Amino acid sequence: MEGIRQFIESMITVARTCGYGKAIKRAFFIFLQKCHVPKEGECVFTKLGYKMYVISRDAGISSELKTCGIHEPLTTKMLINTIKRGWTIIDVGSNLGYYALLEAKLVGEKGKVIAIEPMPKNFQYLKRNVILNKANNVVLLNCAISDKEKRVTMIQSSYSNWCRVIDDEALEVSENESRHIVSVPAIKIDSVVKRFGLKNVNLIRMDIEGHEYNAVRSARETIKNHHPDLLIEIHTKYLKELTRRLLGLLRREGYGISWAVVRDVDFLWVGNEKDIKSLRFNDVMKFPKNDIMVYFTTKCGAI
Repeated sequence: MEGIRQFIESMITVARTCGYGKAIKRAFFIFLQKCHVPKEGECVFTKLGYKMYVISRDAGISSELKTCGIHEPLTTKMLINTIKRGWTIIDVGSNLGYYALLEAKLVGEKGKVIAIEPMPKNFQYLKRNVILNKANNVVLLNCAISDKEKRVTMIQSSYSNWCRVIDDEALEVSENESRHIVSVPAIKIDSVVKRFGLKNVNLIRMDIEGHEYNAVRSARETIKNHHPDLLIEIHTKYLKELTRRLLGLLRREGYGISWAVVRDVDFLWVGNEKDIKSLRFNDVMKFPKNDIMVYFTTKCGAI
């Protein structure tokens, strides 16, 4: 019953923010995902030209890739149009490696991708997929990113790409979630840059389920010295008032918003190019119950 209630609430949110047509398409896509849950040892071919091992019984990205061979198609398209050869990218929350492999292909042999994934099982699949695709320009780190270098507690979700840090005062934990926790080490992005002696950082991509503010705080020196573009999936339902603090921090650092996509429509057959929006900082707060993918850059200035 809890799952049904959450599904209904989610579809109501999509209908209110994106329209009833999008909500119906999203509901249908969820049904298709339920019909394509991967089996043990399964490997899928993506529409981007590489293969990936997916996690059995994973209701998240694994099922999505098996269903249609692509994850977040609108965001994927924008990254393909943005990333340049030779770039250095820090990929935070790499999961199975979907974006890390895409980035590795786009930056080429002279570029580099630092792929960071804290969850042990996800990291095993990330490593397998990097080896499978011979992505020699990808460096792997099995840890979390935070503004304090210590061990953090994370929830292990049945959706592999929904795992999140829970020792944050901004995050609420249900009784059911508290039964699936794991402790992992955390380091700062600034420490990653120093460890690998990165001379430039062009892009930091992060999808870390509500820990975005802490992760950005961990990159203060990197932002000051390199001014990298930032692709952040902002989880306002977890961040709550920390969302304003995150946006304020980025505004003070001279960032503006290049484009944004509401996550609920970033599925094949659901969203289209009209759903790629130009937003101002204040507009982000209009989506209190939606996750929203936002591309920040200093090239367009803070608005």
